[in-house]
Amino acid sequence: MDAATPEFRVRRYAASTFCMALVAAGLYSFVCLLPDTRPLTAIENIYFYFSATVAWPFVVSGMFQRGSDPSLAVCILLSVASGLFWALWIEFFLMVKKTISG
Repeated sequence: MDAATPEFRVRRYAASTFCMALVAAGLYSFVCLLPDTRPLTAIENIYFYFSATVAWPFVVSGMFQRGSDPSLAVCILLSVASGLFWALWIEFFLMVKKTISG
């Protein structure tokens, strides 16, 4: 199957979405397991900003749900939203690379 066909792009987009959704959910879950230490260590600080960037829908949700954890359904939807967002960027960069390389 040629990489330029629409079917291949849809499959790649779906696979990217699924993988990024798993990454976002995993990062969010792992951040919840970290102990609350003050001040944050350098590794915790780097990990926090990386996970906040990847799982940004969870951060936005957390701003509106102060003091309560999101339900499982909300977590699944937020993971899919994060996956769709990052899959869109992956697809965009692949199209730019293809355009530049000719």
